[in-house]
Amino acid sequence: MLELLVAMFIGLFLIGGVSAIYIVSKRGYTETENVSRVNESARFALYLLSNNLAHLGFFGGANPNPPSLLNSLAAITGDCTGTASVVDTANHFRVVKATSATPVSCIADAQSDSDVLIIKSVRPVPFSDGALDDLSDNDGTVDAPEALNANRVYLWASRLGSDGQLFRGNVQPDLTRISDGVAWEYLANIYYVRNVAGREPTLSRKALRWNGTALVVDTEDLVEGVERLRVVPGVLGGNYVTPQVKYMETADMTTSDWVSVASVQLRLLVRSADIDPGGVSRNLRYVLLEGNEAGYDYFEPGAGDRRYRTVVQETVNVRNFVYP
Repeated sequence: MLELLVAMFIGLFLIGGVSAIYIVSKRGYTETENVSRVNESARFALYLLSNNLAHLGFFGGANPNPPSLLNSLAAITGDCTGTASVVDTANHFRVVKATSATPVSCIADAQSDSDVLIIKSVRPVPFSDGALDDLSDNDGTVDAPEALNANRVYLWASRLGSDGQLFRGNVQPDLTRISDGVAWEYLANIYYVRNVAGREPTLSRKALRWNGTALVVDTEDLVEGVERLRVVPGVLGGNYVTPQVKYMETADMTTSDWVSVASVQLRLLVRSADIDPGGVSRNLRYVLLEGNEAGYDYFEPGAGDRRYRTVVQETVNVRNFVYP
């Protein structure tokens, strides 16, 4: 009996030790997995935003300001109003502060205290009726390097930098009206942090697309775990000899400032989807803006929070701005 009790005690001791090692290993694995997933999500979100911003203001040579740009599209379901409208190319870049769930008219589920980023441009792939690649193929149909997609929107733009027209790919553009024109696929995206009860906060966007029956502005979820988005425009001032970039609060920017944006600062706060029940409380302060001209801003999750978070940032140079 004594030997049995000793064996049971040793067995329980070994089981306790193995269990402790397993718990520590499991916690370490969970922590490592959370860090890896958060960092991967943060890099991908920055890539999506910076890649879109890099083409900001590019309209294939057409002047994006009215009245030179004519809209030939029918009403678009779910479109925003005002400067956020997907066909308002004159306001091709805007940043809106989300003080409520509805920062712009087509968004009703935005995370407050975050930013909404509005970008309109064209994809840098030209379509022509052959003049750009084969002079013998000028048959009056845009088909080079391929035919236009009937379910996408294009900008028929003058290469002389003046006129332009939006149209859907199922309608052949008026080649006689802009004889030197080139077609470019039109892109309109409104990025924001989507906050839906019971779900992780997500970097999402409202995008112009074909839903099978009509053109709509629809919601696309992009990266889960993005908790805050901060966008600070850098406006070019001074002159061509001594240019200066000043990062500004969007509320202080004028119309001429918006078309003079030479760079954009991006900051994202990204959190892990999993909670570590045995981890320490992460009552930390995550700085989103650091006291420059655009102010100072931070986020505190509060006591008891057990999610891993990180703040990532990138500055994107805007190559197609228009100096007033």
